[in-house]
Amino acid sequence: MAGHVVEILLGKGYLVRGTVRDATKNVEHLLELDRKLPGTLKLYPAQLGDENAFDEVAKGCWGFLHIASVVVRGDETPEEQVEISKKGTLSALKSAQKGGVKTMVITSSVAAVGPTKKKHGTGQPYDESDWNDIASTHYGTYPCSKVESEKAAFQWWLDNGSPFRLSTIQFPFAFGPQQSKRVTTSNQVVQRMMSGGMPMVPSMAYNVIDIRDVAAAHVHVLESPKAFGDRFIVALKPEESGYRFSEIARVLKEYFPDYPLPSIELPLFFNRLMILIHPLFDQYNADIQSVYLGQSPYRHPGFSTNKLVKQLGFKYKHTNVRQSIKDTADSMIQLGIIDKSGQAIPPGVLYAGLLACAAAPLAVLYRCCCRKNGKKAKEE
Repeated sequence: MAGHVVEILLGKGYLVRGTVRDATKNVEHLLELDRKLPGTLKLYPAQLGDENAFDEVAKGCWGFLHIASVVVRGDETPEEQVEISKKGTLSALKSAQKGGVKTMVITSSVAAVGPTKKKHGTGQPYDESDWNDIASTHYGTYPCSKVESEKAAFQWWLDNGSPFRLSTIQFPFAFGPQQSKRVTTSNQVVQRMMSGGMPMVPSMAYNVIDIRDVAAAHVHVLESPKAFGDRFIVALKPEESGYRFSEIARVLKEYFPDYPLPSIELPLFFNRLMILIHPLFDQYNADIQSVYLGQSPYRHPGFSTNKLVKQLGFKYKHTNVRQSIKDTADSMIQLGIIDKSGQAIPPGVLYAGLLACAAAPLAVLYRCCCRKNGKKAKEE
């Protein structure tokens, strides 16, 4: 998303300073934007977890967009992951204050907005007043880190006398054109489907937004004097943006019939089994998806975007999710990220595998019960 923000800022003629972990890797697309657009880009190497990572880059800047998150290695405890996220956000705020920044925008996530105990399962849309109070350090660590980081940011801002205009932005699952071969987390879904790496899709669904509108909203909030101590959700209406993974696969199949796209959706209960074998799944997500997908027909309650539109006058440009999905795939094909070499597994084989997976736990349970009964019979 940061690359799309840079493109908009350079197009407006701004002098842009950006931080990257390594100024020699995955930056060619940014340098190309610098060459062809009227603005000027300067890149600074920085490790986001360092205490003073942004001090140099923030000096003399009027605006600060804190988009990237500190990368967790995966071997940290849940408590450490939450603390790392908070530390990175607070470090950015302190650097902004030292550098004399006038306005700051921090990227958050709708994971910090919901679900909530009050609205979960009711069908009521979420808005900026909602805070996810279901996730905790050990149950939904990622959304918990987003909640804690965002709350810590606003608390720091208040404790330090509101030294600049501060706003946060929350957005859901974002598709959109790739600018480089480094595939974003959301776009990996399209990549895996198109390359044959996802022979069956899990029973999962999210609200979808175009990353280009998310980037435009960041710049819009940055430039708006009316944005002061506020949260702003960037999302489309739920009836326009609620998509199951199976629906995404069908859209891709319509546009790219020659690619090995999945055609079978796993039953909902498989989300529980996948917790054991796939990092995408955890107990928190399985529980949340079970509530949403247990409804018929499925519709995520979605998010209200009245505040961004009515208070700041933001206008969405990419409201056709189908087109956003297609644009994502087109960019991957053009960049050589995906091709047709993958082979789709025949439906018959998939069904056989599905039945085998479903039968395996039952067989184990049956065997355990038989052993238990046999032991009782011998004792008698």
